[in-house]
Amino acid sequence: MEFQYRDKTIHCFAITPRTLDASEYWPNIKKTGEWCRNYGLTGPLLFNGNDTFVEVFVAAQTIVEQYDVAPLIAVNPLYMHPFTAAKMVSSYAYAFKKQVFLNMITGTALSQAAALDCSLDHDEKYDRLLEYIEIIQLLTEKSPRPVSYEGKYYTIKDLALPTEIPQDLQPGFFIAGHSEGATKVRDATGAVGMKMLMPELAGVVKEDKGIHFGVVCRETEEEAWEAANGKFPEDRRGKHMLEHSMKNTDSVWKKRLKFAADTNDKCDNGYWLAPFRNFQADCPYFISSREGLKNLIVDLTRAGVEEFILDVPPDEKDFEEAGLAFKAAAEELAAAGEGRPVESSSDVVIPS
Repeated sequence: MEFQYRDKTIHCFAITPRTLDASEYWPNIKKTGEWCRNYGLTGPLLFNGNDTFVEVFVAAQTIVEQYDVAPLIAVNPLYMHPFTAAKMVSSYAYAFKKQVFLNMITGTALSQAAALDCSLDHDEKYDRLLEYIEIIQLLTEKSPRPVSYEGKYYTIKDLALPTEIPQDLQPGFFIAGHSEGATKVRDATGAVGMKMLMPELAGVVKEDKGIHFGVVCRETEEEAWEAANGKFPEDRRGKHMLEHSMKNTDSVWKKRLKFAADTNDKCDNGYWLAPFRNFQADCPYFISSREGLKNLIVDLTRAGVEEFILDVPPDEKDFEEAGLAFKAAAEELAAAGEGRPVESSSDVVIPS
């Protein structure tokens, strides 16, 4: 659930499941939105790419209207002009009085980029992304006043959004990546940097305020591992698919995680890479008792994390457990005088 820690609101997003099955794609997105609402999470992370069945801003509109949660929307310069992205943000503010969050990405499969005639190298993509974000920020922060910008990739002249975006509905910007290019964009734009959870858990949080990991928790650690092994069995075919996918990416973080997955299975502290190694997840997993996850959330929050991006298995029980752990973390921080739960109509629901 969302909660207040000192002067910051701590958000928690859940990743929508990746699938190439058209019959599962849309129901998965709607279930994630519903469970985010029911268990107090901020909203779902919505992916973007050549192979998504529903355009990401169309999916976000459904999530906002039906479930009243705030989506984290993947935005790639490949797919729309920065003015269009800014206008989508202003549309949510105007029509729904809703803040949205933008996950600014450069990555897509190299074959997908080639299909769109994008020949930029890794660093050039981040240079373009920097200009892209700066234009969105100019347009949204200055709306509805005209603004101009001249860059290598984009130029606008006396361009304005038609409506003003209130301060509390300004978009939040996220940058995922471990490269120098990602760090440069993060620092230049004030975006929230996102990093993968490391084997040291909360011991290595530095400049980045966002943390990305998967989670399976239950009342006891033994129950959590039993559930996790059932959800993520060893998969020879998945291992081959991961090997193939590594030839189709220029992602720095994915290559680092692949190296770690080849040399490590799981740590005694619950850090687990088998779902990534079997092509079942894009991030490390944390397997724990509910108390253990609560403690990790508290430790990460105190270390400076403000944004949690969770890969939660598409099972309502897993969303319930994650919501309970976040609620417990908020209560512990509140009891210590460090924060308070955020009042919301979407409090954690315990099914009867």
